[in-house]
Amino acid sequence: MTGSDSDLPGEVVALIHRSLPSMVHIEMLLLLHRTAPRAWTAEQAAMELRSSPELVVATIADLLAARLAEPEPGSTLVRLRAEDDLTMAAVVALKEVYDRRPVTLIKALYRRPAASVQAFADAFRLR
Repeated sequence: MTGSDSDLPGEVVALIHRSLPSMVHIEMLLLLHRTAPRAWTAEQAAMELRSSPELVVATIADLLAARLAEPEPGSTLVRLRAEDDLTMAAVVALKEVYDRRPVTLIKALYRRPAASVQAFADAFRLR
C-alpha cells in the first residue's frame, strides 16, 4: 500500500476535500455518527474528544456550514444531520477507513488541497 488518495474510497476523499480539514473535524463527525441521535454541546464533545472547547466550537461551526451537523432547536446542542443517504454512506466509509487504515486517512487529510486553491479550481468546474 502506498497510502495515496486512490487507496481510499472516492466518497471518503470527496468528503475530506469538501468538508473535513482536520482530524478534529473527522473525529467530531464520527462522534456524532457513532452516538446518533444523541445531541452534544461543544463542551461535552471537547471532553469526549480530549480537545479544547474553542477548537470544538470552530469545528462544529464548520460541520454546520457543511450541512453534516444540525443544531437542536432552542439549545446549544448539535447532532448528526442524516438527511442525505449518499453523505451518510460516505461517513460510514470514513469510519471504516478511520478504524482500519488510520495512517492512510491521515496522509489523505494532509494532502487535502488548501481552501483557496480548491476555491480557484471549483471556479472552473463545469456545472
